[in-house]
Amino acid sequence: MTLPRKREDTVRLFERGDHYTAHGEDAIYIAQQVYRTSSVLKQLGKKSAPLQSVTLSITLAREFLRESLTSKQLRIEIWIPEGGKKSATNFVLSKQASPGNLQAVESLLVSHDSDMDATVAPIVLAIRVSTADGMRTVGTASADASIRTIGIAQFAETDLISNLESLIVQMGVKGCIIQAEGKTVDYDRTKLHQVLERCGVVITERKPAEFSTKDTEQDIGRLLKGDEPPVGLSAFDLRVAMSASAALIRYLDLMRDASNFGHFTST
Repeated sequence: MTLPRKREDTVRLFERGDHYTAHGEDAIYIAQQVYRTSSVLKQLGKKSAPLQSVTLSITLAREFLRESLTSKQLRIEIWIPEGGKKSATNFVLSKQASPGNLQAVESLLVSHDSDMDATVAPIVLAIRVSTADGMRTVGTASADASIRTIGIAQFAETDLISNLESLIVQMGVKGCIIQAEGKTVDYDRTKLHQVLERCGVVITERKPAEFSTKDTEQDIGRLLKGDEPPVGLSAFDLRVAMSASAALIRYLDLMRDASNFGHFTST
């Protein structure tokens, strides 16, 4: 089967029941990073155009995921056999994860005899930049999926985007969500990219429609615990921050899992 192209910072794993496999450049990378030797590589397919392949046990796959999603700042895709049959030749995408969004693979990151340690802090920050009448405003929404917290902030920004940079460093953000195109002027987009790259975070660009605030107040209200005030109410007046919140909720797909309802706290 032919899979869609992937980003350069993405590694694909294929679930095979009691182990995982990787192929092509991903197999070579895993051989170098996990096994430290190319002797583990197998050649599949035609001799004239062999496909490199490597096998990972579940234990090694878990260790690889933890390393890749934290210190290596990579994205992960896990594909499973179509229809759940081991003999299937077609695969479908089952899980996706990035340094700021580990929810899909949390069960793989935690072993039976230990908890997810402090190196796995899945903090993701959605950012919305708005400029009006010469004033630049940044709205942010953050989430730590491991302890189910949501934070919302809005503040005036300098030409150097220095306030946002300080916030990212202080929070230890792993990944940022920004708008792919739209109202943000070119200078802001260029400067924002420079700041995020300097901070070493993984950048995810999303369509402008995902920053739409329709139903955002209602969604936040459903996510927060019953005794939690709706983000202090005043946060709902921070329109730029609410736009960032909308993108964050959609990116993490929080509303699809009913177990999230009533379990988040605001910070």
